[in-house]
Amino acid sequence: MPRPISRAPWARLCGVLAAAALCSRLAVGAPLTLEQALATALEQNPQLASQAALAEAAGQRPSQAGALPDPVVTIGAVSVPTDTFELDQEAMTQLQLGFSQALPFPGKRELRRREAAVKAEAADLELAEARLMVARDVRNAWWRLFYLDRALERVAENQAQLRELVRFAESRYRVGQGSQQDVLTAQVELSGQLIQEVTLHGQRRAEEARLRALMRLGEEGP
Repeated sequence: MPRPISRAPWARLCGVLAAAALCSRLAVGAPLTLEQALATALEQNPQLASQAALAEAAGQRPSQAGALPDPVVTIGAVSVPTDTFELDQEAMTQLQLGFSQALPFPGKRELRRREAAVKAEAADLELAEARLMVARDVRNAWWRLFYLDRALERVAENQAQLRELVRFAESRYRVGQGSQQDVLTAQVELSGQLIQEVTLHGQRRAEEARLRALMRLGEEGP
């Protein structure tokens, strides 16, 4: 008969996931939920801001591309006396006013408009892709921080237990009930946990810097 699946691991997992919204914390400031991190990054990320500006500019080009070129107005003067600048002094004095409008070949304006519309759509798609990529990176960084925080908590618990074990082994060794090997083994285990703590802190600093860059936050916190 197969063993029934224990509900305890699933219950613990559900509890962890339920608490996740309050557990990822930056070095300074209140706990940061995943939703807050995503909203901040999508609003403040400089790459997205630049991409959005390009998409907005591209969206305005179709109407401009389909418009007629600007008309040209010319004003000229002929045989104007330079000593008096009187227009009725010389019979040959003339003032000229001209107006011209370039007319593209039929259908050319529509082709330009369609080309600009395609480029505008491509810019919108690039912006959407950039937003998805930033959101993906924020989620990865946030969940990595969450994992590292839990790992550091577990290491702290292990250190507390190992310190008690070291004291217990030393007290037994002093009264002749334990061996020096037991003391050394406990000390080595504690040293390993101390090294693990340093490593995890380094990884956490790097991951927090990555998340801050995505959210465009300074060192002062949110």
